Amino acid sequence: MKKILTLFLVSILLLTACSSETKTGGATDGTKSTNEITVWTWDPNFNVKAMKIAEEFYKKENP
Repeated sequence: MKKILTLFLVSILLLTACSSETKTGGATDGTKSTNEITVWTWDPNFNVKAMKIAEEFYKKENP
């Protein structure tokens, strides 16, 4: 059981270390970064209303 757990942990470590994705928070392909946020919602009575309220609040704080 110890060997399986050790192999599992080593595999996760190697896969994490070999990740090629960069997380810089900006565009890395030479394109200009935009200040656009995309939100997917599914419930018009809850999610959509909450996002509309959040949008109004954000616009007040960041004109």
